[in-house]
Amino acid sequence: MDDDLQRLVAKLESPSPDIRDAGARELIAVGEAALPHLYRCLESPLVGTREAAARALGQIGNVEAVRALAPLLAAEPEAVVRAAASRALTQIGRSSPEAVHAVAELLSADQWLLRKAAADALIQIGRGSVPALVRCLEDPDAPLRGYAAWVLGQIGEAACDAVAPLAALLDDAERSVVREAAWALSRIGPASVESLVDALERATPMAREYAARALGRIQEPPPRAIEQLSRLLRDASCWVREASAIALGALGVLAQPAEPDLVRLLRDDEPRVRVAAAQSLALIRPDSIPPDG
Repeated sequence: MDDDLQRLVAKLESPSPDIRDAGARELIAVGEAALPHLYRCLESPLVGTREAAARALGQIGNVEAVRALAPLLAAEPEAVVRAAASRALTQIGRSSPEAVHAVAELLSADQWLLRKAAADALIQIGRGSVPALVRCLEDPDAPLRGYAAWVLGQIGEAACDAVAPLAALLDDAERSVVREAAWALSRIGPASVESLVDALERATPMAREYAARALGRIQEPPPRAIEQLSRLLRDASCWVREASAIALGALGVLAQPAEPDLVRLLRDDEPRVRVAAAQSLALIRPDSIPPDG
């Protein structure tokens, strides 16, 4: 068997792309027994050999290969090999929940290229990566929580099972995490609306502010959302008032019931709030801004 594997590895080291491809297909057919040989090929000085080995590891789909591919994702100088390793990561991640978790763990890597490759793979996996990403939302590391939320937002509507944990993250102590969680909820869309409306009543101003911003990005929210956003135009926090005014403006004619409250906001003590109110009124109904004096 070893002699046969060595023969196939020799094919992988051939300068001929056709011979390398044939060797890769045969090693894939061998399966897990070929893994140690493929790992060694990832360290070959030949670009074509490293690329073919990464491609074969993705097809075999063993979760242990994630650790072998990680160095390529972080430090491989050749784009074609990095691309093959990234595709392999996606293929492995699709093979089992355990594999998805192994890929998700790379989101906390020190190297940016490795974090990006893991994120790209999880986005490609889509709904299947949501449980692993939800686990990351509970991690004590704030950057990891925020990055996981961002990835869930990139997945979009297919990440609807993450609405509750993302909504809970609106009370996070880190502004960057709250921002990413709110953005993710807005990207998930209608499935997030009720949780966002409920978040408008949170005790922390930051949660109310970012929930308002997120609602402004969702098309056709329910009337209750308009009512709650109108109420927040009287919030003690100028950031919440501004965010609510901007959100109402983004909703256009749907926000016309809030027009009297927005007009009142034109006399707010904070210049940024007055500007937001004026701009929103112009979007809701151009003739609603009273003349100066």
